[in-house]
Amino acid sequence: MPDPEKVLACRRWIAVVKGAGRALTAPAGRFLAGTIFPQVRTRLVSDVDTKSAKMRSRTYGLHFRLGVMTPSGKQHARAEHRWPAAVGLLVALALYATLPGTFLPGLRYAVVGIGLTMLIPVVLLNPHRLRHQSRWSKYVATGQALLLVAANEVALIQLIILLTTGGSGSGSRDLLSALQVWATNVIAFALVFWELDRGGPVTRRHAPRKELPAADFRFPQDEDRDAVEEVASRSSERIDWVASFFDYFYFSLSNSMAFSPTDTMPLSLRAKGLMAVESFSAFVLLALVIARAVSLLR
Repeated sequence: MPDPEKVLACRRWIAVVKGAGRALTAPAGRFLAGTIFPQVRTRLVSDVDTKSAKMRSRTYGLHFRLGVMTPSGKQHARAEHRWPAAVGLLVALALYATLPGTFLPGLRYAVVGIGLTMLIPVVLLNPHRLRHQSRWSKYVATGQALLLVAANEVALIQLIILLTTGGSGSGSRDLLSALQVWATNVIAFALVFWELDRGGPVTRRHAPRKELPAADFRFPQDEDRDAVEEVASRSSERIDWVASFFDYFYFSLSNSMAFSPTDTMPLSLRAKGLMAVESFSAFVLLALVIARAVSLLR
């Protein structure tokens, strides 16, 4: 909005000129009031609007850096950190790489090498905070997470075969392998959920809410606006809350432990399918581990 003081001063000056124009009866006075005055008025209003636009631009730029909402409804939440997701991926790759030698070592090392190679360009694009996204970076990041999920499911099938055929001869090693596969599954699915929901981490933080893709998951903050004040104060509508990687990690962890959604609900078909695969894998793994532990106690 234009500066009210400048607008008021401009209007007063215009009123003075108009009065002088009406008071003059000579042709020069009529020329002043009818020809020169509109040009002067246009120039003054243009100057005020230009300065106001510059001021708004500087203000919106400051809003973007500070991570707040602008009056236009544009979402300028602070960009998410790169490293929580990157560390999670590295931990998952390390767990997968250190599985016993019976788990197809060629496949494991190839997956780890491809995963690390795919991590380099996306880290170079956003080394600290996730501010930029291109089509190729989105494909690379999502493909990286899906590759880890697929490779870990292969390891799960191998583990099922191992546990149902008498094991490797070492009960502790079998149980440790099961723990590695389960933990890798939790992190890998968390990365997939994080990359897919509402366009991914960059789009969720920087696109206006009306332009966001359809949500795959509904978090409690998305529907807390009508709750009591101390709960509603943290809702998505009040503080423009969006989920971070840890939210998806917690959601993936609870889905693997409870075999069903807890506080976060799936909305899309792909979200339900991914959750079904994760919970079924965790259930089968837990059942076999319990059976293996019971057999070791006998």
